[in-house]
Amino acid sequence: MRPCLGHQRSSNGKSATSARSALMACASDQRGAVMPIMAAVMMIAAGGAALAVDVGRAYAVKADLQAAADAAALAAAIMLPDVKEARKAAQVAVDRSLPSLKPILTNNDITFGSWNAGERALDAGSGAASAVQVTVQLSESRGNALETLFAGVFGEAAMDITSSATAGKSGIFCLLALDRDGKGLEIKGKSELELTACSAQINADHKEALKVHGDSFLYSDGVCVSGGAKVSGQGSVSPQPSEYCPPHADPLASFEMPEIGACTDNDLEIAGETISLSPSRVFCGGLKVTGSARVRLDPGLYIINDGKFDVRDDAVIEGDGVTIILYDKKSEFDIKDSASLRLTAPTEGPYKGLLITQSEGDFFKPKDNKWDSSETSELTGVVYLPDGKFTSKIEANITGTDACFVLIAKEIKLDGNARTSIDLSSTGCRGSLPAAFSRSVVLLD
Repeated sequence: MRPCLGHQRSSNGKSATSARSALMACASDQRGAVMPIMAAVMMIAAGGAALAVDVGRAYAVKADLQAAADAAALAAAIMLPDVKEARKAAQVAVDRSLPSLKPILTNNDITFGSWNAGERALDAGSGAASAVQVTVQLSESRGNALETLFAGVFGEAAMDITSSATAGKSGIFCLLALDRDGKGLEIKGKSELELTACSAQINADHKEALKVHGDSFLYSDGVCVSGGAKVSGQGSVSPQPSEYCPPHADPLASFEMPEIGACTDNDLEIAGETISLSPSRVFCGGLKVTGSARVRLDPGLYIINDGKFDVRDDAVIEGDGVTIILYDKKSEFDIKDSASLRLTAPTEGPYKGLLITQSEGDFFKPKDNKWDSSETSELTGVVYLPDGKFTSKIEANITGTDACFVLIAKEIKLDGNARTSIDLSSTGCRGSLPAAFSRSVVLLD
């Protein structure tokens, strides 16, 4: 394109006429050059607008897929550990959430395992299924990719879109060692600790806050340790513990000890007899149950003050809707020989889910609660020892199989052949516990 020249004065006086001619010619040349450029710009603008429409639509569909994945993961997690029913629930949730998009959900899109809180990831296939990841996708390989409206002009006739969600029950723990400066949890000898649909949390920041050795094992949906973990000998932990996790706050820290009345019993010992006790009793000097005694506790609150809760020999204490409070600095429990407790906590009211709880101990000497009975106990509820140790050193059956039970203590130590089995998988179980444990499932990622 030749350049437009500026006006030049002519010496023969014809400058005005020649200038007009030159300018008109110049304008004609410029219009001819600009038209192709404008056409190209308009095409680019139109293409960009069209692409923006498809991208916006893709983002909207992505949001719908994510909502469907969230709903499917939550629905599946409710059915755990039954993976067959969990798959069905996930499929139903996706079908209901996206009736028009028809995403295809295969077995490979649903992954089961346990939630690794430290890594914030699903450990696929580890332990009983307590968490699930669901991936919802539209893809060309499945014949359901999202068709574009305008981007086909640029060779993009369809788009693949994927969303995932993970949900589970691993946010609920059933064993918590509270003390940051203590020894945490130690399992030795041939002890067995099995936790289903819940996890273990050890707040101690010691380099061996969790010690599992001898022939003992810890089987759980998750194990989180604020310090380090040491597994030696034939000991085993499944899944692999997550180290250096943040400590877990005491879920019952807001619990306040009640005001107590005058002593109703002093240094009471029940030896070999069958008896029923009414609630609102204050056992000063402790409560001792020995021989073949069988004690029935009516529903309500029982206070043990200034002494031990001592159950030994073949004695049995049983009751429903019962809360036992170890009230002062000297009040500890000592369960030994072949004694057993068959107790359930209240399912409503201010003591809902609290089976045994304990006040503060001496600063220099934490309370030492011992469970050394070889007879299986039946415990439903929370044993809450915020300033006490829980120790078991012989062939002790702390709970039977799959107990709806939570243990919270300053430190926990199992030795010898101590055994306990906890299962919080049922809605009924969680509903009977304090609010902190009543959640069914949550989105984890």
